[in-house]
Amino acid sequence: MVGVLMVLLVGACASPVTPSATFTSSPWPTPPRYRAPTVTVTPSPPPWPTGTVPWPTPTPLIYTIREGDTLSGIAARFGLPVQVLQKANPLLNPNAMPVGATLVIPLDPTYMPGLPTPTPPAALALGPVDCYPTGEGGAWCFSQVQNLTRRAWLHVAARLEVLTWGEGATPSLRQANMTALAFHLPPGQILPLVAYFPPPWSERWQTRVALYQALPLNKKARARRFPPVTLEDPAYTWGAGGRWVRITTAWQTQEDTSWVRLVAWGMDARGRVAAARAWTWEGPFPGETVQDVEVYLYTAGPPLHRVHLFVEGVRLEAEP
Repeated sequence: MVGVLMVLLVGACASPVTPSATFTSSPWPTPPRYRAPTVTVTPSPPPWPTGTVPWPTPTPLIYTIREGDTLSGIAARFGLPVQVLQKANPLLNPNAMPVGATLVIPLDPTYMPGLPTPTPPAALALGPVDCYPTGEGGAWCFSQVQNLTRRAWLHVAARLEVLTWGEGATPSLRQANMTALAFHLPPGQILPLVAYFPPPWSERWQTRVALYQALPLNKKARARRFPPVTLEDPAYTWGAGGRWVRITTAWQTQEDTSWVRLVAWGMDARGRVAAARAWTWEGPFPGETVQDVEVYLYTAGPPLHRVHLFVEGVRLEAEP
């Protein structure tokens, strides 16, 4: 099944023009319109709360079983051990999975006892965080993570805390997980980190962020799970005022690949992330497959100045 497209995330603005195709629902909220102008933080914010604030339990993703699905294939798609998926769905018979039935996909990385959870290395560098209010009262927040090590990392994520307050209001502490839009972070690579805060937002805010998850990926595992995919030189068509950009390119697999993911993120004139999106095409794709691509990236705030692209191929683990 070639050419199936999943939009994981959209920088805020009008609905983008994309190839007509469908996939499972995304865990991200529908991006609302940007509210201009961007509010700046006052130089004298209230003090941060003291003590440890517990993180909320991540909401599980519900996946609808489709024809041809297997338990191991679904587990590999979401980066989970099969045992974890079985534990989250104790009534499921893996040998008889009816089309249309639903599975709970646990998104909390601590619910993966079969995977190591080392302290993320200091050589995974985080960039500054910028948040952009939306027309319906929420906000998109963006950052970047750069891999300064010589090894790849899997499921990279950060924790974002935002202190919000208004005139005469008691400060409120809000939290969110910032996730990278690709499954793995190769050596030297930079990827965007994204979080969404639903309403209400505030007139003033201050942020702090810390990396909390990065699983080591050795060369052998990387070669098995992430076959090489290349991108042709992209062409860019810029919208008025840098509010959007159309990207035309093509990706090509070099080995058999289960699916391909393209990540695009846009920077403003200051070098800050102002938009990010990811698209996924489901295969299987045999080696030497070429797919033409036309995608749109919309800013969540200031005008876009330049765009970065990253593409990865993913191979599902072999059936047990």
